[in-house]
Amino acid sequence: MVCQEIKDFLAAHADARYAAFVTSLMPGARPVVGVRLPVLRALAKEIAKGDWRTYLEEAVDDTFEEVMLQGYVTGAARMPFEEQMERMAAYVCKINDWALCDSPCSGFKFVRKHREEVWAFLQPYLYSGEVFSQRFAVVMLLAHFVTDDFIDRVLEACAAVRPSGYYASMAVAWAVSVCFAKYPEKNIEALLRTHIQRSENSHFIFAGSERHMMQEMFASAARPFYHSADMLELKAIPAEIYISFIVGHFERRNRSIAAVDAEKVYALFQGHTYYIQKTFNESFADTPEGDECTLETIRAAIDNMIASNDTIFREILSNVPEKQKELLYAIAREGEAERITSADFIKRHSLTSALSLIHI
Repeated sequence: MVCQEIKDFLAAHADARYAAFVTSLMPGARPVVGVRLPVLRALAKEIAKGDWRTYLEEAVDDTFEEVMLQGYVTGAARMPFEEQMERMAAYVCKINDWALCDSPCSGFKFVRKHREEVWAFLQPYLYSGEVFSQRFAVVMLLAHFVTDDFIDRVLEACAAVRPSGYYASMAVAWAVSVCFAKYPEKNIEALLRTHIQRSENSHFIFAGSERHMMQEMFASAARPFYHSADMLELKAIPAEIYISFIVGHFERRNRSIAAVDAEKVYALFQGHTYYIQKTFNESFADTPEGDECTLETIRAAIDNMIASNDTIFREILSNVPEKQKELLYAIAREGEAERITSADFIKRHSLTSALSLIHI
C-alpha cells in the first residue's frame, strides 16, 4: 500500500471522538486521526504479507497512526534478525509519546529468540538520557525479559538507570512493580520505594484484592513502605450508579436495555466490576444498532463467558485438594455462604471439623 492509500484507509476508519480522547492523553504529540489500535494492527498484518519493505521505505510520519503503523509492521514482517534490529532502531528515533513507545514493544516477538543480542542492543538506550529512548528500553525489558533467567539483570538495570524525565520514571516504576508482583521473593519493595521517591509531581496507587498482603506491606515496621500510604477499601459501585451508566451507554450508541435487566446482572455478580463489564461488553456487541438487549442476549453472553474459560476453570479445580473441593461445593450449594466454620454449616454439608477448614 502506498502512502495515499494508507491515508485514505485511516480517514475511512477515523472516529472524531476517539481522536479527541487520544489527543487529550498525549498533548503535544503528532496529530491524531482517530483510528483504533486493533484496526491498525489488522492493517499491519496485511501489509506484512505483501511488499512491506516498500511501505516502510515510503511511509511518512505525518500522524500518530502512520508512525504507529510502522512500528506494528516492523514487528509483524518476517525479515533477517539484523534487518529487524536496524528497522527497530529506526522506529525508536520516531517515538515522541508514550503510546508510540509502549504499544509496538510487545509485538516484537523476534526478541524471544535473540534475547542476549537484544539485551545488549537496549543498553545504550537505557542509559541514553533521552526520555523516550529510556522508556523504550524499559518497556522492552518489561515485555520480554521479566523471566526466571533475566529477572536479576532486569532488577539491576532498574536500580542503575537514572530516568531523564516523567515518562521514563513512570516506566521504571511500572517495571519494578511488575517484577514485585511476579517475583515477590526477590524483595523488590526497597527498589520500588527508591524510584517512587525520585519521581516528582507523581502520585502512586497500590491496588490489589489480597488485603492481608497490602496491610503487611504498609503496616509492618519491617517493610520499606511502612506508614507511607493511606489505606482505602474500595467497595462495589452502588447499583443505582452502575445501572444508570449501563443504560446510558446503550442509549448513546442507539441501543436500549431495560434497567431491571441490568439490575439482575448486577445482583448476579454482586457488583463485581470485571464480570459485569465483561457481560455487558459482549451483550452490547451482540445487540444490533436500534435494537434492545434482551435477557436472552445477556444469558448467551454469560454462557459464552463461562464456556470460553471452561478449560481454565477445570484446570484450577483439578489442582485443588480434595477437602478444599468439598468446601467449594458446599459454598456453591449455598449460593451465598456465611460462617463456613460454624457447626451448623459443617453438619449441613457433612464437612470435616472447623479446625480443618481453618487450615484450608
